[in-house]
Amino acid sequence: MDKRLLLHTTVYSTAFSLCGTYVAAATNFGHIAVFNVQEAVASHGAESTPCFTFLAHSGPIHSLVTAGKYLFSAGDGPITAWKWADVINRKPTKAFTLKDPQLLENESYNCVRYSNKDNCIFAGGDDGITYKWDINTMKCKGRFSGHKDYIHDLAINSNNLVSASEDGTVKTWDIRSASCTSTITPHKNKQLARPETGHFMSCVAVDENGEWLACGGGPHASLWHLRSKSMAGILQVKILRYKIMFYSDEIISVGNQPAVYRWSVNGEKKAEIPCSINRIFSISFQHGPGHSSEQLPMVTAGNSYKLSMFTNLGYEGKRLSF
Repeated sequence: MDKRLLLHTTVYSTAFSLCGTYVAAATNFGHIAVFNVQEAVASHGAESTPCFTFLAHSGPIHSLVTAGKYLFSAGDGPITAWKWADVINRKPTKAFTLKDPQLLENESYNCVRYSNKDNCIFAGGDDGITYKWDINTMKCKGRFSGHKDYIHDLAINSNNLVSASEDGTVKTWDIRSASCTSTITPHKNKQLARPETGHFMSCVAVDENGEWLACGGGPHASLWHLRSKSMAGILQVKILRYKIMFYSDEIISVGNQPAVYRWSVNGEKKAEIPCSINRIFSISFQHGPGHSSEQLPMVTAGNSYKLSMFTNLGYEGKRLSF
């Protein structure tokens, strides 16, 4: 990667390989870098460089996700599938692309997620629609339409899909019927509203049991009980949220501050861990046994050509650097 680009590099998304040995990082210039995490952790140095970097898209890559043997990348244009084995062997070629034939113009996607239950890819688009593709047939199997602006983030649990949008709403969908089952509008809650920062919803997460939903953006981040559709807590700190997720028995959130925030599920702040990245857009964990749960190390990325590793959630560890 051209060193002149480094000072202007932003990493929007990261994704671990299924084996947990490698992590891929995608940039605003369309590059994907692959780091050997195990070697980085064992290294005596403070920083580790990629084992391989390649140009995957002609424009920004907004999202990465691992789906079995594939690494999917999404941004402007069709979603691209790469075989992890080819990438690791430094011979990346497009395995296939996912494109909706009904879209006459070039599509653009901000987030892509994988459901191993039905082996499908979900992608949230600039047109406010979430698309579902069957990986086996490479055909679009569903369109979740109802948002009035583009999709920022998606979360999947059991039979439900949850989407967070620039329009200020968080919608829950039945995956089988593609119908909206509930809508949350946080900025209309006086406890959450922050008119000075806007009403957009930039991140959403659901827990493994499908009982709890966490979301954030312009309004304060908040915790909701899915079945009753009632707010259960406020994750109150004066930052914009870019990413939120459940980890073990707590919630992890990041945003436009150089810190990683840890919360209990009742909304109490447990810790604020300093991070060298000023704006953090991505959090990734290794997959645990059975590939269903997350485990350390955690990797964060944002408006820097350096990524931060956390082998302990008490402090920032080593760096991964382009």
